[in-house]
Amino acid sequence: MYNKIIEQCDWLGITNPFSENYMNVMHEFKRHFKLHKQIGLKRALSYLNMDFEGTHHSGADDAYNTARILSKIL
Repeated sequence: MYNKIIEQCDWLGITNPFSENYMNVMHEFKRHFKLHKQIGLKRALSYLNMDFEGTHHSGADDAYNTARILSKIL
């Protein structure tokens, strides 16, 4: 995902507004729980006995739910 942000910024000719210290939360989830494969957002929430809140694939809702996951693994 971070590579897509960089590509989009380059295409638009703008500076990347985000930190270079990008964290892939789902990769960290996989590492934290010692899973063999990376899983999706809904499945990760289910793994934590949490329900998805909002509309799936809505940027704001996906970000909110990702933050909920991050709060459990930090």
